[in-house]
Amino acid sequence: TTLQYTDGKGVPKTVTTNSEGVLALYEPNGIASEVSLRSGSGADIYLGTIYKENLRSGERDATNCSFIP
Repeated sequence: TTLQYTDGKGVPKTVTTNSEGVLALYEPNGIASEVSLRSGSGADIYLGTIYKENLRSGERDATNCSFIP
């Protein structure tokens, strides 16, 4: 699966998941746009969008051990 987005500095980015569809992404400038996804091959292409307002960080306050794995 390929993901495309624009970072917080306005730079377009493209990243790809591993063969199992897993991606751990750290974007130091933040994500300033929706994330577009494309997966599949041949006639079987799947498209998706994660809207910016639905993006969430898994990181919380380290001072009270509230990190989300």
